[in-house]
Amino acid sequence: MNKLAGWVALGAALVANPSQAFMATTWNAASSGAYREDGYHLGYSQNYGVSDTFRNFFVFVLYPFSGEAVSVTLTLNTGINCTAGTYTLYGGVTTPPYTLNAGHAVGDEAGQAIYQDLGDGDVLGSWIIPSTDNVEITLELNSLGVATINEAAGGVLVLGGVMSGGRAFALSDENDIRQLTVYTIPESGTCSLLLLGASGLACILRRPRR
Repeated sequence: MNKLAGWVALGAALVANPSQAFMATTWNAASSGAYREDGYHLGYSQNYGVSDTFRNFFVFVLYPFSGEAVSVTLTLNTGINCTAGTYTLYGGVTTPPYTLNAGHAVGDEAGQAIYQDLGDGDVLGSWIIPSTDNVEITLELNSLGVATINEAAGGVLVLGGVMSGGRAFALSDENDIRQLTVYTIPESGTCSLLLLGASGLACILRRPRR
């Protein structure tokens, strides 16, 4: 009886807040950086400042990964000397992480090709970045972003970013937040227990009062 009461209570909580039915997993970026349009990149720099002339990237290792993603957010810090603009995130970056991290000189053709690669592929979301320094922001990816995460589950994910009309994410002491949070549907066994709790709640609500 105590177990049933527990699941009924859980069902009530889910009715009040359905998002609790999802499991959240957060990964910190394994690496990040930015390429200038002339191909320049400072090797192994984690600075992911982006502007009209710089495109940035993030590498995430999505392991362990359990369940199916239903919602994904990317949390960043606006950095210093930020000006408002539109930031667009791209999936389908084909450049391997070890190549992304390597240094490239001004005018380097390989670096210029990487710059182009970071702005190609599926658009995973587009957001207006505020002109406020050192503010933590959370960007929710669109349905293509969720699909991209599911395809990369258990492996390596590379994201590219493009800024239009502004500047953001310049590295500072506070700007060390590069987190991807994935909300997944729990395993089938957990779902069954959650449904049991919800069903128990429904039975109680239907029971006629005496």
